[in-house]
Amino acid sequence: MEQSQVLLLLGFVGLVILAVDVALRLKHLYKEDHYAKERTKNEKELLEYKKNCFDGEMNSLKETADVLATKIKNELIDSLLLSSHKADSNSYSESLFNDRLRHHIDEKKFLVNEFVPLLMDRCEYHIKKYNKKICLLVDSGTTMFEFLKRFSEEANLRNRAIMQANEKENWMERMSVVTNNIPGIMIAMEKGRLNRVNRFSEMSFECHLLQGKPLSTYGAVIGEETEQAIEDLIEKGKDNTTFIGITVGNWVRIRRNRPCAIPMARGDGHLEFKQKLIEKSDEVFIISPLGKIITNRSKDEVNNALGLSTDSRYKQPYGEVNTKNDSVTGRKEDDILAKIKLVTTDRLNNRILHKHASILKSLFINKSYSDNNDKINITKGSIENIKELIIFQFDDLPKDIDYEKKIEFPHKETRTTNNMRDLFNA
Repeated sequence: MEQSQVLLLLGFVGLVILAVDVALRLKHLYKEDHYAKERTKNEKELLEYKKNCFDGEMNSLKETADVLATKIKNELIDSLLLSSHKADSNSYSESLFNDRLRHHIDEKKFLVNEFVPLLMDRCEYHIKKYNKKICLLVDSGTTMFEFLKRFSEEANLRNRAIMQANEKENWMERMSVVTNNIPGIMIAMEKGRLNRVNRFSEMSFECHLLQGKPLSTYGAVIGEETEQAIEDLIEKGKDNTTFIGITVGNWVRIRRNRPCAIPMARGDGHLEFKQKLIEKSDEVFIISPLGKIITNRSKDEVNNALGLSTDSRYKQPYGEVNTKNDSVTGRKEDDILAKIKLVTTDRLNNRILHKHASILKSLFINKSYSDNNDKINITKGSIENIKELIIFQFDDLPKDIDYEKKIEFPHKETRTTNNMRDLFNA
């Protein structure tokens, strides 16, 4: 074979070898790329799996944390509610009275702080104008406890002002308080001393506890003896005394056919005492937090909503004061309703009970007094001319919605979605 042919053959073989080498290299690179893509895909799937596992664990931890946070918040709320009234209630720490004392506590204090000075102005005006005595008939209950506490403090202030002015006659000496409220009498004796630092000091006003059967559950005396004591008191002072009833109810229902505040109560003697107080008083002021007032519902509807029935031993239904014509006293319905005034609170439009307050006010169109009106309408008018709803703006409430609900609806049975809507328009 010639040399040129050999060289040509060798060149061809070299090209073949080079082509095979390139092909092998390309195949190797393809495999490496394929494996890299597979590896990347597997790594992505692994990362996605780990991410999903992590998200699941985080959601589980978040749910647990939310439950714990809610539980801790509720415990703190309950602790705050429990401690808010401790100072004035240590003596009754084992009683139902003490449990209920913390319900609506800030609102009760606000109400009596606003209303008591107006009531005192009214008493002073009538004592001086008509030369008659004033006797306040004060009901039992925690709202009345706050009333007697605030009244005692105000009586001290008025007495000191009279003494400093060197007035010839002390109109406070013609004023007295009669009650069946045992804790209320105790707080009055503490807060009503003329000299607070002297335990032997006289009280700023005449004060009497009615006789009757003590009921430890509610810190009150009740029964036929108590009701007869009111009868005797009214008979004795009928010619020279104006009797002003201060009361409340476990709930206060607004009558539908003719708007009027009606106290509801249950338990031994409570309803009968309220009935007697309202019947016999010349003027009646029902002081109630807004969350205890029920509009547009009958007595039976209220009892049904609260799960109360005559068939249950421990969940007896509420009764209510009769405000119809009274065949015993001869008073007509118009006369009874004309002397009853409801004292309560209003709410701003960002609050749970704002709609409820608006509905309440709409039932007393042109018959309500607010703290923007002229106070002389309450302090100097005849009871018939005083507007039937006396309402004060109240907003000392928490921003937290759950805390606000517990404040406005301290009873669990009223904090259900249905009852908040049906009974309180919330």
